[in-house]
Amino acid sequence: MAMKILAIVFALAGAVCWLLPGEIGGLLFHALPVSARESVIIGALFFVGAAILMLIRPSHDRGP
Repeated sequence: MAMKILAIVFALAGAVCWLLPGEIGGLLFHALPVSARESVIIGALFFVGAAILMLIRPSHDRGP
């Protein structure tokens, strides 16, 4: 359950990066200015992380 919640948080962070490119610099990287192009790349990484977390199954769900 925690993996799904973390995946949702990653997806939301990716959406913020793509929809509001200047905001992610203020939220996460206070000292580093982030351009719109870098924000799109960071958002894509968040989406990939969310997809990976959604595909990972906990060990108790695996069959023999």
